[in-house]
Amino acid sequence: MEPLAVTTSSKTRRESGAVEAARAAAEKLGVPFVEAVKGTPVETLLTRFKCVLVLRGDGVVLLDERGSARWSGGMADLRIHRLRTGIPQPDHLLLAGEVRAGDAVLDCTLGRGHDALVLEEAGAQVTGIEASLPLYAWASLGLSQRGSSVKCVHGDAGDVLRGLPAASFDVVCFDPMFSKRAHYEAGFALVRRHGEAAALTAETLAEARRVARRWVVVKAAPQARELRELGLEVVPFKRNAELRFGRLRA
Repeated sequence: MEPLAVTTSSKTRRESGAVEAARAAAEKLGVPFVEAVKGTPVETLLTRFKCVLVLRGDGVVLLDERGSARWSGGMADLRIHRLRTGIPQPDHLLLAGEVRAGDAVLDCTLGRGHDALVLEEAGAQVTGIEASLPLYAWASLGLSQRGSSVKCVHGDAGDVLRGLPAASFDVVCFDPMFSKRAHYEAGFALVRRHGEAAALTAETLAEARRVARRWVVVKAAPQARELRELGLEVVPFKRNAELRFGRLRA
């Protein structure tokens, strides 16, 4: 069974340009394009593909045998709203990395691209790495449709880091699939199913530290013990915070 295909809604009109856009997206991703057939549910493609990316009039939908979700900014939109309106609720990722406008930031676990959007809103030039082909396709197309300038890279974070020059990014950050997660939002179940399950290792952290100029930042749930086990300094935010952040100085 192949990992991914790209299609459109069977209700999509050819003259809308969506079919050509989907075909181009599939070619760029290096995966098959399957033209939708009117009256045939897109779910039938799951007999041949593990995931299907559907370009619809209302956005980009990722589908697997257990469910589907449309890409959206999710909680990133709330975080961005707070930044734009000056609501006095600090964004802990930005604080942990001491992110400033003009910084080059490498997000090693792009996922849906939510952290990347917040970093971009703060004025950073963001590159995001995603190991999972379905998630990379979903996020890169969703971000592109939104007009984001985040650069998306498909690959293993460790491999990408090893190929980068020393001190080439101000901040390197991770949001790995630790054993526990504080909360879920729409679409996260898909991320959980298809995200990179391999543990964050000391070797990868060492490469990240070599590439960073300021901080390596790692996000985790409050109950996760992995931050201290990896030798990270736990940033002292509120005790009742939904997330914990650990960091290493470059």
